[in-house]
Amino acid sequence: MHVCMSCFEKYDSRFLENINQYGEIYCPKYDCHGDIVELDELIAPTIILLNQKGYITKFCCSGHWYEMSSTPYIFFYEDCVPDTIPESFKWDEHKEFNSTMRARYEPNEVESKYDWVFRVNKELYEWAKDLEEI
Repeated sequence: MHVCMSCFEKYDSRFLENINQYGEIYCPKYDCHGDIVELDELIAPTIILLNQKGYITKFCCSGHWYEMSSTPYIFFYEDCVPDTIPESFKWDEHKEFNSTMRARYEPNEVESKYDWVFRVNKELYEWAKDLEEI
């Protein structure tokens, strides 16, 4: 899914023709011209909501049930880091990624990775809904 991070309009990639030499895509709306980014569909509503509330994100992933090492994460710009994070998430320990919150999947017999990815993304969205605007 492609989304303009200024007006939050969603676009089908087949209709995005204004790609510059660096591979960046700009919103085709006459009065916008914001940056268009590609988002995983499962995390897109959360990322849109966070950015609308002022928690500007740089990178994210919803996590992929078919890849064991792929887990949900959100990287925030340093001056936009929220005070709280969802229960399933922790801040990355590496200094260069200290504004990244990430969920870690621990294989178990109770919850499959497929179910876990959906549950954690739902938790993430519910958390974002409750955040105050900055």
